[in-house]
Amino acid sequence: MHSACKPACKMQPSSFIYFHDRGYTGLFMTERKHAVKGRRLLFALLLLLLSASSSFADMKADYGVDLRLRYEYWKGVFDMGTLKLEDENFGRLKTSFWGRLDINEHSGAYLRISSEPRYYISSSSPDNESFEQDEIFFESLYVDVKNAAGLPVDLRIGRQDLQYGDGFLIYDGAPVTSDRTKYFNAAKATWKISRNTSIDFVYIYNTMTDRLLPVIHPSKTGRFYKDNKRILTSSDEEAFVLYGRRRIGESFTIEPYYIYKRENKIDLNNPELELNTIGGRAVCNSYPWQLKGEYARQFGQYKGGRKRKGTGGNVFVGRSLGGVMWKPGIEAGYVYMSGDDPGSKANESWDPLFSRYRWISGLYKYAFSRETGIGSYWTNLALYRISVLLNFTPATKLSLAYNYLRANEQTKITGPFAAIFSNKGKERGHLQQVLLSHEFNKGIRSLLIFEYFKPGNFYSKSAGDASYLALMVQIGL
Repeated sequence: MHSACKPACKMQPSSFIYFHDRGYTGLFMTERKHAVKGRRLLFALLLLLLSASSSFADMKADYGVDLRLRYEYWKGVFDMGTLKLEDENFGRLKTSFWGRLDINEHSGAYLRISSEPRYYISSSSPDNESFEQDEIFFESLYVDVKNAAGLPVDLRIGRQDLQYGDGFLIYDGAPVTSDRTKYFNAAKATWKISRNTSIDFVYIYNTMTDRLLPVIHPSKTGRFYKDNKRILTSSDEEAFVLYGRRRIGESFTIEPYYIYKRENKIDLNNPELELNTIGGRAVCNSYPWQLKGEYARQFGQYKGGRKRKGTGGNVFVGRSLGGVMWKPGIEAGYVYMSGDDPGSKANESWDPLFSRYRWISGLYKYAFSRETGIGSYWTNLALYRISVLLNFTPATKLSLAYNYLRANEQTKITGPFAAIFSNKGKERGHLQQVLLSHEFNKGIRSLLIFEYFKPGNFYSKSAGDASYLALMVQIGL
């Protein structure tokens, strides 16, 4: 991750963000007009790189291959067992080829091409075949220019990863791929006002399927495909972000921001939306303590005039116990995301913007697909969390967490998924999590995740327990 996007916090007793990488036979089926856009983008990136380079004498290049082997087992994560869906049981193998070119100390480029086929042992979806080949796609393609035109401005333009803060609003630009990738098509300019103050200006344009760069893909149909291409996000999305950082002294950082986002129509219940988000994040590090929090308000409207507004935030306090065996870290916190009041004309539910990923839970993010009609749509949530991180060795860590989840508003869900919900209670349930990570060496990392969820009265009386297991090994060659 680019240094400008790293969270300000140093002590992280437990992290919400799970283990991510930088992370066939097919038909070349790119439409002509989108191929033209792709060529224009490639040409623009090359032109920017060359114009920023006065000398090629210091050029350096590097390349490599990354492999990510992953096994997952899901039980009741969509319906809490109420619809008797078959368990999801499958393996994934992601292969990535990457290359980095440093023209000089001020400019460079990065390229990453990936694919992640899956093998299903069992699945509730008829679209998931035993062996599912994947697209071969550009996961990253960007250029970096530092101090552009002699100004205190750094540029990164192209397909790139973005993260701000703890990923509460901006982290994943391709949520429908279930962690296959998380890239954004973006242009980012960082204005370095002073040593302790900067502002990021970011433009984002994400498409429902990859229409900006060439894709080699199988001729496949199903609910996760459109025009034989993998669906990346629920609709075309466009956004503009202003994100500031101000460091005060050695221990305090504030991060105010403004985000404008336009979401194209998803379905009849989710027409085109224009939404503004204004908020801020603050972090205070005073070893062995850390305090961090974030708060934001949202306002906008749908096409047709219906108002949309929401409130979200979180606060966490942590303490490191460096003098104790295994150097444990303890963290406690609270998360709030407003829900829609069914008695009002406006929609007051929190919009997660670009954070529809396994931020808090790899299990519970899937429960929102039946509740909201949109996968991983974190909203209508009050969460209380406590976690402990144990550092057995510098290479081996164990994180244990308990979460109590509630809804801020009752649901009024009808239709095929009504049997999942009580439409009366607000207690979502209890979630326990275990994360064990080990780094064998610089090139090989592993992670085991187990989650167990016991539903409360937010769900129907027939709802049962749900569980989630993931085993991952990542190898860099």
